[in-house]
Amino acid sequence: MVSHRMRVLRRVILGRRAVVSVIIALVSTVTVGYADSLLGVDVGIVPASVADWALRVVAVLAALQLATATTLLAARDIRRAFRARGPGAREVIRVRDQASMIRALRSASYIRLRRSPDTVRYVRNVWGYAGPCTLHLGMLVVMCGVLVASLTQSSGTFVAYEGESIPAGTVPASTERGPLASPPALTRPIMLDHLDVTYWPDGAPRRIAALVTLETADGGRELEVGVNDPGGVSGFRIFQHSTFGYAFGITVTRGGVGERYRFEIPVPAERDAASYLDTTLDSGDMLRAKLVHDPSTPTGAPLLTLRLVRGGVTLGEAEYAATSSAVLGDTEVSVDVVKRWAVFSLQRTRGMGLVFTGFFLIFAGAVLTYAFTPREVTISRSSAGGVVAEWHAVRFPLMYGSEVAALRRAAEADGDDDD
Repeated sequence: MVSHRMRVLRRVILGRRAVVSVIIALVSTVTVGYADSLLGVDVGIVPASVADWALRVVAVLAALQLATATTLLAARDIRRAFRARGPGAREVIRVRDQASMIRALRSASYIRLRRSPDTVRYVRNVWGYAGPCTLHLGMLVVMCGVLVASLTQSSGTFVAYEGESIPAGTVPASTERGPLASPPALTRPIMLDHLDVTYWPDGAPRRIAALVTLETADGGRELEVGVNDPGGVSGFRIFQHSTFGYAFGITVTRGGVGERYRFEIPVPAERDAASYLDTTLDSGDMLRAKLVHDPSTPTGAPLLTLRLVRGGVTLGEAEYAATSSAVLGDTEVSVDVVKRWAVFSLQRTRGMGLVFTGFFLIFAGAVLTYAFTPREVTISRSSAGGVVAEWHAVRFPLMYGSEVAALRRAAEADGDDDD
């Protein structure tokens, strides 16, 4: 018997109004709080931080309901599995040959669970009783995993350049982290060795993959990271973004004084398109850059055009197919270095193991519930003095008509059906 406190707890937490309210709150929070992501536009209905906390609160309430339901289902399933006799059946089987009946039960994989002076109970697929509990336990584990991930996740982006090493301890830009997470930081030096890009016929990137080296005490470990193909690094995962481009090391010399700049220009989105970048120099002049490239070549063959503008007047313009120098008006502009750069995301999320474990439990619970339906037979003496058997299926009883018929034939031993 369920205690009075458990009944009250079930009524309060698992009542129809409570469950529907949590479902409505969860759907409303996701819809309103994350409308920007769902619609792809900046709606700005609720700040993201408020939506995150609202979702966590609703998730805690849902987890509490699932924990209560799982506990109640576990208690119910244990009682069902080990009760002295099963539920009564609409039609009883009169057992004329008890030995033949028992042989038929054993042949059908029924096992004897309980025996008393008056009754004997046989059950087939006893593990099926654990199906609903396992399914709800899986949902509870998933919810807990989501909560842990939400509270402990941390992420950030960083830009890497071919041939350049990023030291350990570097904190990526644009960091985001949960309330219980520490800022993400590189635990080892990392260097972008090579960026491999293949293109579609229209010039759009088809595959972007980076070969990076993790510097270790024994030398280093190479790791290939691609879009949708992350790599693992000391508890972190590195994701390759689809954003990449060319970095130009430029020296601007005027009056014998040189100034160095780095122009980071993303690749054009299409074959015949161009990318642009306007930079105001320390002298106040404007250096305008235009980039085109040839996707049919492995390196992209970038062609950079620089235009020097002062006071709205163009002083000079030159094209740079590689490292070279040109005079624009009274200023010498040289391209000293050309490298490719790529954007990476560094992410660490705890709790994903719980999420995957929960999904496995949900799958296992569904299999136990629907593929291993428990059936039980209780053999007892009737008030008239004979022996009767009562067959019961937890669910889908109409699916097992042939099984019941076979048991009936074995019990009656003469093949007659008493329907």
